[in-house]
Amino acid sequence: MRRALPVAICVGSLLIALLPYALLGTHGNVVVHDHLDANFSWGVVLAREAQVFAGAQDLVQPLLGGLERQYLGSPFQLYFWLFAVLPPFGVLVATEALTRTIAFVGAYAFISSFVARAPMGQREMALGSLVAACFALLPFWPSGGAAVAGLPLFLWAAFTARKARPRSIALAAILMCIITFVLFGSMVLSGMFALVLTTSVIVFDLFYRRFDSALRLVIFNAVTTLGFIWQNKWLLALSLSDIPNSRSEWVVHGQAGSELPKTIADSFFKGQYHANPGTELPLFLAVLAALVLVPFVTTPRGRQNLQPFNVMVLALGALSVTAVFYGLFLWDVVQIVLSGTALSGVNFGRFHWLQPGLWAIAFGAALFVLNETLKSSWARRLVPTSLACFQLLITVNELPVYSRASSTIMSFENFFAPEVFAKIRDDLNAEETPVRLGMIGVHPAIAQFNGFDTVGAYVQLYPLEVKHRFRRIIAAEIDKSENLARYFDEWGNRAYLFVADLEHCRGACFAERAPHEIEAHLDMGAMLEFGGTHIVSTSILANAADLGLVRINTYLSKAASKQHQWRLHLYALDSQ
Repeated sequence: MRRALPVAICVGSLLIALLPYALLGTHGNVVVHDHLDANFSWGVVLAREAQVFAGAQDLVQPLLGGLERQYLGSPFQLYFWLFAVLPPFGVLVATEALTRTIAFVGAYAFISSFVARAPMGQREMALGSLVAACFALLPFWPSGGAAVAGLPLFLWAAFTARKARPRSIALAAILMCIITFVLFGSMVLSGMFALVLTTSVIVFDLFYRRFDSALRLVIFNAVTTLGFIWQNKWLLALSLSDIPNSRSEWVVHGQAGSELPKTIADSFFKGQYHANPGTELPLFLAVLAALVLVPFVTTPRGRQNLQPFNVMVLALGALSVTAVFYGLFLWDVVQIVLSGTALSGVNFGRFHWLQPGLWAIAFGAALFVLNETLKSSWARRLVPTSLACFQLLITVNELPVYSRASSTIMSFENFFAPEVFAKIRDDLNAEETPVRLGMIGVHPAIAQFNGFDTVGAYVQLYPLEVKHRFRRIIAAEIDKSENLARYFDEWGNRAYLFVADLEHCRGACFAERAPHEIEAHLDMGAMLEFGGTHIVSTSILANAADLGLVRINTYLSKAASKQHQWRLHLYALDSQ
């Protein structure tokens, strides 16, 4: 019966995260930024074009006038497999369920194996389950899968492999964890940095002559590394190729040395928005209390159990190192050293993707320190559990599905506006006539989701030659704005039809924010090279005639609030 408690809390956590989608469907709030406007649309396009498992050089026509498949992620990613078997909204819900299940199982497994005193009593099981729920309900970046959520599971597998020669069942569990972390995670976001973490343990073992432990962890790292190499062979080939890509012009503007302490402190305490660590007051109180109590208080159980305290200190140490690496990566001296080298396109600051998992481990360990150390029996029962419950309440409140709609969080239906694009499809007779849309003030991903080919796209890697050709379309506009020019020239992942008059909202100029009328000085000849046939704009184009455009119709989407209502103006090139 006791062992049913973690399962019940895991199921309860999933219900908290997923029930709103069951009740509201596509009207529930989801994360837009770097999700619906990016990787999510790739999955929709690849599934619709039956190109999830296409060859590396096969062209995916709907994006950027036709982009090779190798630039759109690995075919060996579970995330893209889901699109092949589920409708898009089903993929979103399934991804949420998988991500949070992996997070809960990993956090609970690590705490029960390497933090709690064995055997665990009912209170310890409840405490471990609550900590796992706090981690599982973090506002994970939806497209990340196990990149953040899978770290505790990865560490459990690594330390289980290191601890002793595993039996067949344990070995199977370890291999499953590696497969999960590789297939549903990301080498470039967290995988390589998690391997750095386990490599530091190997160095520690070698220093203390624990050769058997070091060897087992070397084998674990080797298997994981081979898995990532196999999964990311296209990316590695592109990175080692002589053909320049968009990352070749990637520029990070470093900070002065005087700003480093603040950057490091912000990274340690707040993390980064893609990898929100959920560092709230209850977590800090638990860690601070544990740090203060252990050196000065003797455990009421007689012999002091330092295992939770040691795990907490190690987790805090690892967090400190990740924050320092993040700060140093942004230091202007480091950026000068990296510039022009083969490493200039690598984001070494991504150690911050490890922080949510490390904070969850530190929090769990701190609560178990209090559970071991507090002298009063009522305090041992009340304090750790109360801190875990308060942390859980705050965490749930931060979930996007319970958050107020904003420019980066809104309903699936509002963002993609399928009813508007169905009308556009009918007006253009798109089933019979080739159509490729250029989007002004609208994410190209929206048109891609609704079955249209687009001139632009949001892609993390694509040929540099394509970037330079695309720049010709928008050169006159981005040269009006230093911010837009730097945004495209020094980063360039968003190949959008930027217009200086819409700089304030770029890809999400809803009717409420879009000016009634603008002038867009675009090179239509360059756009024709990408196969562009029509333009969709959130504002009336005052110079449409000069661009050779004819206005066809205006559409207004249905929305729960005017804040997220699209007003779209459709134009055709005069030659169409």
